[in-house]
Amino acid sequence: SVHRLAPFWLLVGATVLLLLSPLKNMVVNICMASFKQNGYDVTIGHVLDVAYKPCFGTAPMQAYTCLGYALMTVATGMQVDIAGKFQASIQHARLAAAKKATSSCPPGG
Repeated sequence: SVHRLAPFWLLVGATVLLLLSPLKNMVVNICMASFKQNGYDVTIGHVLDVAYKPCFGTAPMQAYTCLGYALMTVATGMQVDIAGKFQASIQHARLAAAKKATSSCPPGG
């Protein structure tokens, strides 16, 4: 069912988003090391052009990281059914309060 697989797919998305920044740094470092060792190559230019597109700038990368953490939080909450446990806890507290209120009333009054 879709609901059962939702946490998995959210975590897949979160993983991709959280790995973007380290992968970009690794690609840039590999390109720089290759440039130092072998000199300029057209491939290095193409890779660096992609790595320094506006969609991979500092602010978007921070936004991707925040979105990744948000997706991970939602997926974890769905996996452990935090909403259901919270509702059950509130219901239990309400029943206990109602039981205490009815038991504290004096007989006939």
